[in-house]
Amino acid sequence: MKKVSLKDVAAKAGVSTTLVSYVLNGKQSNRINSETAEKIKSAAKALHYSPNYLARSLKSNRTFLLGLILADISNPFFSRLARIISDEAEALGYSLLIGSSDESIYKFERLASQFFSRQVDGLIIAPPAGSAAMLELLLDSSTPFVLVDRYFPGVGADSVCVDNFGAASKAAAYFLREARLKMAIITYDSGLQHIEDRVQGAIVTWEQYRPMHSFTAVVYRLHESDLESEMQRIMDHALADDADAFFFTSNKIGVAGVRQLVRRNISIPDMASVVLFDESEAFEFFPYPIPYLRQPLEDIGRSAVDVMLKRVNAEKNEQQAVQQLQLPVAWVATNEQ
Repeated sequence: MKKVSLKDVAAKAGVSTTLVSYVLNGKQSNRINSETAEKIKSAAKALHYSPNYLARSLKSNRTFLLGLILADISNPFFSRLARIISDEAEALGYSLLIGSSDESIYKFERLASQFFSRQVDGLIIAPPAGSAAMLELLLDSSTPFVLVDRYFPGVGADSVCVDNFGAASKAAAYFLREARLKMAIITYDSGLQHIEDRVQGAIVTWEQYRPMHSFTAVVYRLHESDLESEMQRIMDHALADDADAFFFTSNKIGVAGVRQLVRRNISIPDMASVVLFDESEAFEFFPYPIPYLRQPLEDIGRSAVDVMLKRVNAEKNEQQAVQQLQLPVAWVATNEQ
C-alpha cells in the first residue's frame, strides 16, 4: 500500500504542501486561519497520514513526544481532556505520554523526571497544589510547558484555563434570581487558585446585593480523601444553617452533594437551588435536572496543544510573550423556566 505523503494531504485539503507542513509540524501562525488548519488536520486523519518520525527526529533533533501530566485521570473531566489532547497531538504528528499525579506533588515530580528521561519536546501539565516551586525550576531550565485547567499567581508560565471567577458569578446570579436567601459554597480545601477563583466569583456577586437584602453566603471546605462522609458532614451543617442554595465547585463534589440532597428528600428546585461546576454522566440518574457550568473541553485541549507547540517551535533565541488564556464557560440552565 502506497505511503501517504504531504502532497497527498495537500491535494485532499486543496492547499499547498508548504501549508500542510507548517500545520502538521505545529508551526501554525496567525496567518493560517483555524478553518484551513482544521481542514488540513481532517485530511491527514482521513488519509491515515503518518509522518516519518525517525527522519523528522534526525533532521530536527526532536523526539516528537509530548508529556501530559494530569491531576486525576479518574476524574471524567481529565480523562475526556486527555482524549482531546491526544487526538490533537496525533493530528499534528506528535505522540503523547500520559501520567496522573493523583494530586500528589511527589508523584508529579517523579512523572516530570521520567518524561524528561524520555526526552519529551514539552509538557502539558494540570499541576497539583504545592508545585509552584517545581514549575519555577522548569521555567529556569527553559523546558517548554503549558499549564492547563490550573495556574499559580506569580509563576510566569503559559496557561490555558477558563474564566472561573466569571462562571461562578453566573451561579450566584442564578440563585439571586431564584430569590434564595442563604448560599452554601461547597469546595475543596486545596489552596488551588482556580478553585478559590470560583469561590470568590460567587461571593463577590452575592455580596453586591447584601446592602439591600439579608442574604448570607457560607463557604464549606472538605477533603477529597473521604468524599462521601465529608459531604454528609458538611450537608448536615449547611442544612442546619438553613442553606437553600448550593454551589458545588467541581463535578465530583456536586455529584456527592446532590446525592445527599436526594437522600434527604430535598426537591430541586422547589425546596432548594443547586449549581454544579462542570457536567457529569451521573446527572441522568438524578430525579430532577441539574443546572451546571460547562467548560469548553475541546477548546481547552486544542488551545493547550497549540500554545505548547508554538513554544516548542520557537527559534532558540526568540522572545515569546507568556500566553495566559481564560476561556468562557457556558451556563446550562436545565431547570429554569
